[in-house]
Amino acid sequence: VKKTAKEQSRAQLTRTAAARRAGTPPGGTHRKGGHPMENLTLALATEEDREAIWAVWHACALHPDTCWEEAYPTPALLAEDLTKGWLYVFLQDGHVVGSVSLPPADIIEKQGYPFEPCGPAVMLTRICVAPALWRHGLGGALLRLAEAQAARLGAGGLHILCDVRNTAGLALFASAGYQEVCRATLWGDHFSVREKRLTPARRFDRAGH
Repeated sequence: VKKTAKEQSRAQLTRTAAARRAGTPPGGTHRKGGHPMENLTLALATEEDREAIWAVWHACALHPDTCWEEAYPTPALLAEDLTKGWLYVFLQDGHVVGSVSLPPADIIEKQGYPFEPCGPAVMLTRICVAPALWRHGLGGALLRLAEAQAARLGAGGLHILCDVRNTAGLALFASAGYQEVCRATLWGDHFSVREKRLTPARRFDRAGH
């Protein structure tokens, strides 16, 4: 039976998770003390990752250079992302150093923002790297892995909300080709609403078909 792209992607991520729990990145060897950009992988998060992910989220929330806070993100959001299969762990040498969530874009599209039709889209949200590892290019590496995973899931584009106070995030997304479509205010905060097409441009109707 031929597997769908999503099924094939999840199978690959399952193999990745098994390899990382054994301490060996898929297709490579485990090397301790390597360069910060070596042995980086993305894997579907499991219940076993909950504590490590929360440690990264909490460290980011406490850091003065982020827009997160004690009220966001919450353990309830972590539980939801895990349960719905949206959450991915960013691994270095098999250890959790960050994460990203890739829920369906209808969560953001229902706000009516003027996104260009691109077929099925994914929302990129709660992307983070442990603060102790900042300024080593890991944010860009995580973003590239997330984009590749979204493409494997069949997404034609990615949509994001980036807090306008998050200057580092805005610079990262701009350098990666995310175009601002508008500014918006949600939950009392101000956001840059951005998009990036993952597939070659072609004609879609407004429903994305």
